[in-house]
Amino acid sequence: MKNIMSNTNDCRELKKFLAAKMNQGLKWNKIDFDSCYSSIIAGRYYSFSYDYYDDHSLERDCDCITFGIKYCQNECLRLSIQEEVYPQTMGHKLAVLSDFYEVFKEEFGEPTLFYTLKNDDEKQLCLQWSFVNREEDILNFRQDTAFEDANIDELIIFGEQDTTRGNVVRKIGLPFELIPVVEEHIEEFMKYKYGKEISYPADYQQDTLENKEKQMKKMYQ
Repeated sequence: MKNIMSNTNDCRELKKFLAAKMNQGLKWNKIDFDSCYSSIIAGRYYSFSYDYYDDHSLERDCDCITFGIKYCQNECLRLSIQEEVYPQTMGHKLAVLSDFYEVFKEEFGEPTLFYTLKNDDEKQLCLQWSFVNREEDILNFRQDTAFEDANIDELIIFGEQDTTRGNVVRKIGLPFELIPVVEEHIEEFMKYKYGKEISYPADYQQDTLENKEKQMKKMYQ
């Protein structure tokens, strides 16, 4: 795999930033980190507090998402949401991706691209911010030359957003281009993003695309 330059000091400062933003005012941390001094940030993210699980910490641990971050200030940031330890639903991973995206967007702006890898044991969802060489990075991903030992599966390049798109983005907390992916996994996304279960009338077919679109429209209002 072609590595981006990840700086140890920059990662240390980014960890402080993430801890301050994501754990602010909480009794129990939502984000924990594996090591205190490394050029790669790794850890676990918890969508819910202990109260959600009635203090059953084992169940909470099984419900966590692992993540990895490479970062070099003014060059590149790469975030991967993983399921390294416990299998997780796509909707759950998208909700966690959304939480990170909202924090990073405030600091770094919109990401450059989203991608997944073929035959990926960790089933990662990845966002990349290219602060320099943006067009070169996009071309490498389009031509599938970004990695030496892995191949791109799904690739989404993020573009400019109009006002309407911006309103939708603020509702779901992910780039507009990822909305179709969220729609496919809306139940789990809503559960882990907002702690809400979607309710359907008795005569609804819950798994139909039409009903999922109706639920998404309610989010956008």
